[in-house]
Amino acid sequence: MLQWGANFSPATQNGQWWRLATAVFLHFGIIHLTLNVWALWDGGQWVERMYGPMRFLLIFITSGVVGNLFSLTFHVISVVSAGASGGIFGVYGALLSYLWLNRTRVPLIEFRWVFFGAVIFSLFTIVFGFLVDGIDNAAHGGGLITGLILGALLIPRDARQLSRISLACVVAMASAVLVIMLLVVLPDPVPLQPLFFFLSNEADIRR
Repeated sequence: MLQWGANFSPATQNGQWWRLATAVFLHFGIIHLTLNVWALWDGGQWVERMYGPMRFLLIFITSGVVGNLFSLTFHVISVVSAGASGGIFGVYGALLSYLWLNRTRVPLIEFRWVFFGAVIFSLFTIVFGFLVDGIDNAAHGGGLITGLILGALLIPRDARQLSRISLACVVAMASAVLVIMLLVVLPDPVPLQPLFFFLSNEADIRR
């Protein structure tokens, strides 16, 4: 997984920043891949219809990259992480933003079913991540926050209820908090050791 491009602090912080993106498309086995594909299909079909294919793709990839940045920031150097879950949580974050900003225009029954379904899924997965080892909650949280911000920023004009200025102010403040938080806690780069050194020492795997 390291050779294919998994996220790993000593490698990523020493010039291999492309790992933040490639790790989104790597998975630890068929079960990991299948669960992520199902979750992406379940929420993604809503978000793609709400935002369109290009905005949907931007939300997914950006949330996945920022989620991996969160993983890099909050985990120790022995963590090797990969998976699309950060991007998937970004998709669910965008879904929540869209529904909340349009809550007066969506039929109440549909709003409750979709909105609270997405909330329950997100909360259950994050709580489950605290109870089970090997789940990358840092990537999940980073992706969810990014999706909430991008969902408000990229919402189509015909679905926007707030003025452009008000929406821009909210997004700018949320983005500033996110960036400042990352800059404060981002660890210093760790000297890069030969790859065989890491392969010969057991590393924590995060999905």
